[in-house]
Amino acid sequence: MYGRDYGMDLRRPHLSFLKIWWCSWLTLNMVEDLASGGQLWKNLGVIAQIRPMMILQNIIVIILVVSACAGLMAIHPIFKWSWFCLFSSKEEESEVVGTNIAVIPTQVKWFGIFFAIILFLNIPYLAQLEEGIFREGTGNWKEGIVWSIYFGMLHCYVGVPLGVGLALSVGGLWFTHQYFIGGTELSTLHHTTYNLIIVSLLLVGLVSKHIRYLAPKREPVVRGA
Repeated sequence: MYGRDYGMDLRRPHLSFLKIWWCSWLTLNMVEDLASGGQLWKNLGVIAQIRPMMILQNIIVIILVVSACAGLMAIHPIFKWSWFCLFSSKEEESEVVGTNIAVIPTQVKWFGIFFAIILFLNIPYLAQLEEGIFREGTGNWKEGIVWSIYFGMLHCYVGVPLGVGLALSVGGLWFTHQYFIGGTELSTLHHTTYNLIIVSLLLVGLVSKHIRYLAPKREPVVRGA
């Protein structure tokens, strides 16, 4: 149960080794990014610009994205497909849940909390990179729609299901709207806010899960007849 809950499949040691390598490589790169050129302080500077209205707006966008994802997956099973399914049998395929490989380290017990904090601090930089690719230079809404769909579907490359990729296009449209208002600086700020909300929820979930693990288990009380 422990191995399955935290993403360690002891029945497939080669996959566990691959996971350890990936988690180590990804974490070291993120730590290096924070340590280089004062990037940590730049990221904190972006986070400091977030305002309550931005948080509220992006919560609404997240709800819309989740709703679109749920709707697509309810329409047809194909929208649940992820390339993770390629590594499972036909019998297991229906049980496979795609995920973003960037958050796989959060599945590792105890270490996952540390990684989630590192990811949280890196989000402004990562959001800036994506905005530079998918929003910068967009001239009109026709281009914006195309790039928003491309933005969403490219997430399938990192393991999320097709339905999630398409649904993320809604977020892409929102960031495009912000880009037309205030350029990549504003779209990066909203993209950062959006992702920080998600990672914050993830971090709260991880901490809660570990607290439950540490809590002493109560023995069932056997009452006499």
